[in-house]
Amino acid sequence: MSALLQSLRHRKLVQWGLAYLAGGWLVLEAFGFIAENFGWPGGLVRVATVLLGFGFFATLILAWYHGEKGAQRVSGSELLLLTGLSVAAVTSVLFMDWGPAELTETSAASPAATFRAGWIAVLPFTNVSGDPDNEYFSEGLTYEITSALERIGDLRVISPGSSMSYKERGGRTLSDIGRDLGVKLLLDGGLRVSGGQMRLNAQLVDAETGEQVWSDSYDRELSTDEIFALQGDIADQIATALQAEESISSDRSAGPPTDNLDAYNAYLRGRYFFTQASPGYMERSIEEYERALDLDPGFALAYAALAESWLTYAHYGQPPHEVFPEGLRRARQALALDSTLADAQTTLADSKFHYEWDWEEAERGFLLALELGSTHSTPHSWYGGLLLALGRFDEALESITRAREMDPVAVSPRAFEAWVLYMTGRWNDAINAAQSTLDLNPNVAGVLETVGLSRLGLGEVDEAIMALRRAVELGGRRHTPSLAMALVAAGNPDEARSILSELEAAAAETYVPPYWLANVHAALGDREAALDQLEAAMDTRDAELTWLNVDPALESLRQEPRFQRIVREMGLEPQGPGTV
Repeated sequence: MSALLQSLRHRKLVQWGLAYLAGGWLVLEAFGFIAENFGWPGGLVRVATVLLGFGFFATLILAWYHGEKGAQRVSGSELLLLTGLSVAAVTSVLFMDWGPAELTETSAASPAATFRAGWIAVLPFTNVSGDPDNEYFSEGLTYEITSALERIGDLRVISPGSSMSYKERGGRTLSDIGRDLGVKLLLDGGLRVSGGQMRLNAQLVDAETGEQVWSDSYDRELSTDEIFALQGDIADQIATALQAEESISSDRSAGPPTDNLDAYNAYLRGRYFFTQASPGYMERSIEEYERALDLDPGFALAYAALAESWLTYAHYGQPPHEVFPEGLRRARQALALDSTLADAQTTLADSKFHYEWDWEEAERGFLLALELGSTHSTPHSWYGGLLLALGRFDEALESITRAREMDPVAVSPRAFEAWVLYMTGRWNDAINAAQSTLDLNPNVAGVLETVGLSRLGLGEVDEAIMALRRAVELGGRRHTPSLAMALVAAGNPDEARSILSELEAAAAETYVPPYWLANVHAALGDREAALDQLEAAMDTRDAELTWLNVDPALESLRQEPRFQRIVREMGLEPQGPGTV
């Protein structure tokens, strides 16, 4: 052993090894930086890593034979040590980057265990320009290219709601992300915008094998013609690479959606703010879309996006008579300019559903939106909501399942599925579905409310109150009616009446949906007051009134003549909550 240690010191094996590892690490860091900024495929980085691993093996041999001439003779124990060190080094390098990753919150809750052929996801393009003000452009172009890929008839595209969640990847490889999303194909890339020019490096990767299917780089002027052409070129080249058929509705002869670059930038900023999904950002998205339309009154996409923002604003508890008509007006303007806009058709259909209570037209509208195609899961979710309101529970869940397939790691469709299960009386299933959503994000107030109401339906009152108090803590006033219902069930009507008083006081200052007040009155046994509030909800066109025919919270009112009259005036058939 002493002779072996003497040999190691003499040949400086440790010093050589450490020096090589330090140099190799610097080389990999530089190589990774260059690869990211110039759009080199990830496979090249792996090849470089493996080569450096074998280089380490060669370095050990050189170090061993670095001694004085005639001292190169190797004993059996020395040869065994040298071989063991080399094999360990190369093995560790080979498995360093693509071995099983540690599960994160996203991967732990991943619904997809296999790579689905025929599915593609567009990952957020990395903003490599170094200017954070260009984030909106990188994100917006990701959305637009996602839409362009819809015209490849052989592909099914993951909704941006899921793919955009990988803006910060947390060390997850493309294979990990493909498995999370359940897709075989991933489009990845980096975008640089500078001085009126843009450069996009893009690659299409088979997530299952790690092989690059296609890649290209694009240098274009920053103009609407070039941006629009870029989106189409990428879709064309991917279709060619996959030998896929492109949809016959993909004609690009109409040209770009706007010739005004400033209008297009305002539209992309509006899209960026819209995706932040909060009332404050919704106001900013509306402002940006309005700016885009001031610059180009013929910009159909901006009308459609503006309509969607107004409709979403309505679901944030804004006065229906103020926001729904504006959304309807903008959707109609969009469709007058371009009747093929699926998102505008979806907004129009949902307004027919929640505001005009025109059930037949709403269903026709949703079906048309689905026929036109959309990269969003929204038409499937909202159509599922209409089917729920009409008591067609099996169909509702089928539509929502389709939304979840398109958006597998997004919270919204999974949360809506849990809520629909609650509404249909499948409370255990609702809790299970809600829990899978909370595994993705434990702080979603609406999902916690679904858990609480489902626990209440099962008679688990203490657990219900715990979940609902947390929902109120996170989401505020809109969740207090459900908490009041649970408090009544727990034998604490005084606190429930205190919540009711707070809601009534707030209603004197701002819009509070009467439907909320009706729920609390019904839980307290104040039937006439609850029916008064439901009639008030009819007058205000409260968006939540569409659920009254299936909402378990209103079961005690279902046989009341006034309740049945409201149902008939809405054009619905009286019924009770069903089970699927």
